[in-house]
Amino acid sequence: MIPATPHTKTNALEWLSGINTNLMTVGFSEKQANYRPTQHYDIPMETSDLTGWIKGLKAAAELQPEIIFVLSSDWGNVTTMDRHISYFLKKSTFEQYQQNRAELFLTNEDYKDEMDEYMEEFKSLHAAAIKMLELENQARAEAEMQPKIVRDWDEILNDNQISLPELPLYNPQESNMDISPVETRYTNEEVLESIFVIIMDNYRQKGFPKLNFVIFTAKNYSKNSTEAASLMTSDAKFNRLAKMVKGRFRYLKGMSKIDNLLDQDLDDVLDLLETQDP
Repeated sequence: MIPATPHTKTNALEWLSGINTNLMTVGFSEKQANYRPTQHYDIPMETSDLTGWIKGLKAAAELQPEIIFVLSSDWGNVTTMDRHISYFLKKSTFEQYQQNRAELFLTNEDYKDEMDEYMEEFKSLHAAAIKMLELENQARAEAEMQPKIVRDWDEILNDNQISLPELPLYNPQESNMDISPVETRYTNEEVLESIFVIIMDNYRQKGFPKLNFVIFTAKNYSKNSTEAASLMTSDAKFNRLAKMVKGRFRYLKGMSKIDNLLDQDLDDVLDLLETQDP
């Protein structure tokens, strides 16, 4: 941490200005991205699951500033695009759940056939999405436009009205699954406990710092009142946390999403991939 002198403020503004002029330089440096905590915390969340803004909050807390601003577009590391439900995933538990699920489908012939069909379509769509993004960015480069940056690989599929296949379901009464889907994500209480322990372990007698939260949304972002009421959305969770710590919560609205230059057809892209296969 360095003093907020006029010189350092100018340097910070120059760094931030690059976000709006050269999207290829967006993101942390390798050193910043590979940040490791300076101490161990006795919290419900695993260290590897402390990602996104919580990882940044932890790094800031270890420097003990008087005020911290948290800017994020999502609460957790998983957010649904349609309903804006956001949560933190328990990666190790989720991996075990996926392994158990795979074993179930492999041992049941009916389930196995369904899963094989699903995986074949899923892999095909993944390859098509990567190709679509490549073609879109080639067109943008020729038009001297900034490249398209996506958070999730399937975003460009959604832009072209292409849906991912539904994951095959199973009957819990017919299986020996010992992990349910809800157990693969952290509860709000577990996340909040982790945050408070991290803060208090660093500040102790200094008292709680001032925490303010800003959620970045697209210009056409619409709130889902049903999910927000049940504290499932990012803005509902940040708003609740801000009230708990007597901080402020604000929205930062971005510009409208830039339309894709290409209107791509899935069959055409798949045909192109076949012709390019060695």
